[in-house]
Amino acid sequence: MSTIPLPATESRVPAAAFPLGLAAVGETLEIQSFRSGMEMEKRLAAMGLRPGTLCQVLQNERPGGIVLRVGQSRLALGMGMAHKILVTRK
Repeated sequence: MSTIPLPATESRVPAAAFPLGLAAVGETLEIQSFRSGMEMEKRLAAMGLRPGTLCQVLQNERPGGIVLRVGQSRLALGMGMAHKILVTRK
């Protein structure tokens, strides 16, 4: 499945960015961009996930899903969605 780059977010992605689904438990990450359409971006924003947001990986159950701490909240994402979120290590 190919993705269409979204100029507003993907044009400024650091070279060190990688998919959230590959992160290790305990890592603190900064969200850089999304490889998705506007509807998914809106959904993620409603959950508090936007470029610049810091999160910590609490669980990564490959291939199942990932649990994040974002501020005082815990969020669970499916691995498909996690692989569309580009992050960098902090």
